[in-house]
Amino acid sequence: HCLEPLVQLIPLSQAGNERIAVIKAVAAYGSSATSAIPQIVAQLETQPHITTRVLGDFGSAAAMAVEPLRRMVGHSIE
Repeated sequence: HCLEPLVQLIPLSQAGNERIAVIKAVAAYGSSATSAIPQIVAQLETQPHITTRVLGDFGSAAAMAVEPLRRMVGHSIE
């Protein structure tokens, strides 16, 4: 199973296309990759497009990402 090494590679990979490819590879595991959500959320500032898309694909499993996403776009939580 290659998921865990890929998850560990997320913050180690070079920002940009390399990191995007790693995040996509992790997301390809689908619901099996929900354990990677915290590592993906940590990439919101450097890789916002891929992280928001992947988190959206995880659906309600990514609920812990709502607060960081709101902070990222400047909305307060009410």
